[in-house]
Amino acid sequence: MPVLDPERSGQRVATEEEKLESESTSSPVTVEILDSVTVCALIRCAGSDPSSCGQGVEEAETKMDFVMEGKFGTRYVYPSVLASQMVLEEVKHFDKSADGRVTLKHSDMTAGLVTACLYGRMYHLDHE
Repeated sequence: MPVLDPERSGQRVATEEEKLESESTSSPVTVEILDSVTVCALIRCAGSDPSSCGQGVEEAETKMDFVMEGKFGTRYVYPSVLASQMVLEEVKHFDKSADGRVTLKHSDMTAGLVTACLYGRMYHLDHE
């Protein structure tokens, strides 16, 4: 079971047919609607070339058990696991510790993994 560390962005997981890459931000990012977020994500690449990672993908075949964990500077951390055909999977295990460490464990996928994400909202930094 791969363990993804958000402090090591760019980790790759590959199968015969598909490649996945981990991405993370270690500092808050402000998105278009002026919300501040920190993100740890495992994304399906569109092709076998690393430059295809980050392009839109809606289909995947790779089913895998995985663990994502990281330390966030907010208590507002939300998990998501998106499977092939844009089906949102029910998160199997999600835990937050008192020191800010967050763990997402997922197994027994119903369809291929498109993306898995820990999305940390930094409400106190909004609109700065």
